[in-house]
Amino acid sequence: MNFVKTLTACAGLAALALTGCSDTSSNSDSGSGDATENAAVGVDYSVSLSCDDTVKAPTVATKGSAMKFAFSDDVTSIDVLAIGARGADGAHGGHGGAVTATIPVQPAWKKSVFAKVGCYGDGSYKTSEGGGWPNGGGLSGHGGGGSTSLETNADSFSPIVVAGGGGGTGHYGNQGGSVNGATGVGGAGLGDAYPDEAQGGTQDKDKPAARAGCTGTGHECGTAGGYGVGGAGAEGFQADGGGGGGGYVGGGGGIGCAAWYSSSSSGAAGSSWYDPIAQNAQYSAPSQPPAFGTMKLTFNCGDNPCPTQPTPTPAS
Repeated sequence: MNFVKTLTACAGLAALALTGCSDTSSNSDSGSGDATENAAVGVDYSVSLSCDDTVKAPTVATKGSAMKFAFSDDVTSIDVLAIGARGADGAHGGHGGAVTATIPVQPAWKKSVFAKVGCYGDGSYKTSEGGGWPNGGGLSGHGGGGSTSLETNADSFSPIVVAGGGGGTGHYGNQGGSVNGATGVGGAGLGDAYPDEAQGGTQDKDKPAARAGCTGTGHECGTAGGYGVGGAGAEGFQADGGGGGGGYVGGGGGIGCAAWYSSSSSGAAGSSWYDPIAQNAQYSAPSQPPAFGTMKLTFNCGDNPCPTQPTPTPAS
């Protein structure tokens, strides 16, 4: 986990999301000192988390854990950069989205928030449902990427900011759906179910993302994406459909082929979203989309970063 003071080459959170630039140097300063003076020389007190921090934290026995940030009464707002994870497999997996926002602290949060950083949709990062932690869809095929979110509760989906995950690839290499950088809406999957491909997540939690349609004999249907979870790709006789990406509304799952003469399709991307209380909020698409989700938080005391930032701890 990177929660030390860092000197960044980026011009801010929005620049980091759009360009993919990263911290170029760091030191072990604990963050004491005057926040106004530090801000003037470009010191960045933000806390950065990766998928590995949530999945492989020392006290985490399961596939993943929300990371808790307990903060003091001095904290007035939180700057957020969230990037969702890519769907599997490799270059054909759909890309996650990015969200930047400043969130005013709310009394109902009881001085704590929880980060859930999405993981890639394959390998040891898969959940029992077959997609990337925490909410990518899957089954037997390539899983959808997990969304990255800041939430008010560790145990239920309670989003403040969500960056959607990309859709998983169909077994014949059809490209997974990617999150639209301008609108945050999830992109559709691809395959031979056209025009009934898996549909991307919307920003209406009461409107599920459509699964890939069954195009007739030889196909098995995936499942629809829903509030906070990607749909499962269908298990097929010859090849499996890709899973939908996690998101505010998860992407739909792709079709699986049930006979030798049919093929599978990819999963759709989940949607990004931010609470209406957000200030200076923006959707974007990273120019160098990471396989694993990331989150960067800065806790502000008034107009400046707090000189001491909260240390994240596993919530379970």
